[in-house]
Amino acid sequence: MSRLKRLVGVLVLLVIFAVWANMRLSAPIAPTMNEPSSIYLEKGASTSSAYEQLAQISQKNGGRLTAFQIKLLAWVSLRANDYKMGEYEFDHTASLSELLTRLSTGKITQRKIRIAEGVTWREIKQAFAKVDLTHDAQDLSMTDLVKVVGITEPNNPQSIEGLIFPDTYLYRKGEKETDILKRAHELLNKKIAPLWEKRAADLPYANEYQALIMASIVEKETGLDADRPMIAAVFVNRLKKGMMLQTDPTVIYGVGEAFKGDLTTEMMRTDTPYNTYTRSGLPPTPIATASLASISAAFNPASSDVLFFVGRGDGSSEFTNNLAAHNAAVNKYILKK
Repeated sequence: MSRLKRLVGVLVLLVIFAVWANMRLSAPIAPTMNEPSSIYLEKGASTSSAYEQLAQISQKNGGRLTAFQIKLLAWVSLRANDYKMGEYEFDHTASLSELLTRLSTGKITQRKIRIAEGVTWREIKQAFAKVDLTHDAQDLSMTDLVKVVGITEPNNPQSIEGLIFPDTYLYRKGEKETDILKRAHELLNKKIAPLWEKRAADLPYANEYQALIMASIVEKETGLDADRPMIAAVFVNRLKKGMMLQTDPTVIYGVGEAFKGDLTTEMMRTDTPYNTYTRSGLPPTPIATASLASISAAFNPASSDVLFFVGRGDGSSEFTNNLAAHNAAVNKYILKK
């Protein structure tokens, strides 16, 4: 009889434990937490690190779970295996069961960063510095950066400028900046390959790198997709005729941080490799990231004899094929005569 009582006692304890475990697993781990929180597992961190971080958050926010209890619950629910490094973010509604499942399956929190169209590497680097990445690209020289990112196409460039595709990229906390740049460069190559194969005939580019230089100029000259093929046509026609490109964005890029918002006469006269008023041909590198619309325009410009354009003031441009017509457009839209 005593043996039966002991067996019944054990069964009762098991039932009580099962009820307690189920309640703890299904209840919010930090019910009074006002803002989302997260734990972060370094590479090679033990499971105990996860339990300790979760316990600290729980005890501060109305959950009162200890690291030992979390470890026990992970073990009995068969989710105490090795956990993937990274960040695991959660809010006040998250249960321990949900978090243990995420840990055991490696469902880390993915963050987003946007590389915009028409921005320079300097601007991208500044944006990277503000987020929780491993900042391995910040102090690299341009030559070293090109090597680390693995940029060999197109045409073995010496600069990363304009060779990363503008898009929104997912990343995990602590990921290397250079890893994002690798993905962005690979995406650019994937985007341009079919466009280069189907490019227009008789383009004045020695290779696709020069086409990307043109695309970056088109990107900076207009924000209107409909005008991009015509903008590209202007500069392509100028190159074919041996005319200078005379485009302000290249001058601005060439003077760098000296540009504070106003393009001065002195800047226009300052001879840099990017001053297309003092030097003929394309500048040596792209001047910004280019959208797919600008790349498409550079690879397939409009079929037109236009040589000039001027902004109408509404975001669109007026295109002309001779200087007299251009001057008339300037008088109309700029000088308001």
